[in-house]
Amino acid sequence: MTTFVFDDDEFVKMYKFRTQDNHIILVEEFKDGIATIRPTEGYRNLEEFADVISGCLDKRSNFVSKVMGVYGCEKNKKFKGIILKIVGISVFIPPEEITGEQIIKIIEKVIQDLYGTDLRYTIDIDFNVKLCDFVTSIYYNTSMEFSSTTAEKMWESESNFLTSSNGNRIFDYVETFAKYAQYLIEVRKKEFFDAFYYTLEDIEQVVLVEPEEQEKAMDFLIKYWIYGQELVEWHRQMIADEMQSVIDEL
Repeated sequence: MTTFVFDDDEFVKMYKFRTQDNHIILVEEFKDGIATIRPTEGYRNLEEFADVISGCLDKRSNFVSKVMGVYGCEKNKKFKGIILKIVGISVFIPPEEITGEQIIKIIEKVIQDLYGTDLRYTIDIDFNVKLCDFVTSIYYNTSMEFSSTTAEKMWESESNFLTSSNGNRIFDYVETFAKYAQYLIEVRKKEFFDAFYYTLEDIEQVVLVEPEEQEKAMDFLIKYWIYGQELVEWHRQMIADEMQSVIDEL
């Protein structure tokens, strides 16, 4: 990934770099061999930003040499890494090649250690993305996965019936739940139980259904979805936890 300086501010000494695919990188400080970077407007989510930072550290990128050049570093000066200022914290990224996924894991660990909370979305105030918009973007950019070819054909038949008989909300719930949970499991590497819990909580802001519609949607997911069996086990565990909670209160 090649980068180049496209603008600078001589008063605050912030330099902007543009990548070949037109992403902007803002370096607000370079001190003791460490570049401090924060996201600029234009990033859709944290994954996209992390991938760009990963590209900066690729051995084919000229980002490091450009940064050291504009800050007037001596040739024998060593580049020691990157500090990301994001979601209200500073996260150190080592200077060696690293994937975007590894960068996100580093950010998640820092947040977990500091606040005891889980960064389960790729969204935050730095990117100005609303949760409902984020879930919707996954809906349109992901395909629902099925347990088998037969299950896929059966769901196609069921979905055709739903959308032709005022069952659109059930159809939307099934597809949204499946795609968002797939994203959390496959991209964010969440455990099944966490992914299902987060999905159940988050899609309430996107798809409004009645309890009986939600129950019907879950039946479809169990029958056709690739993670249908795991969904059954999660539901059983939820019931068991609720029963135990009642017992503990007695």
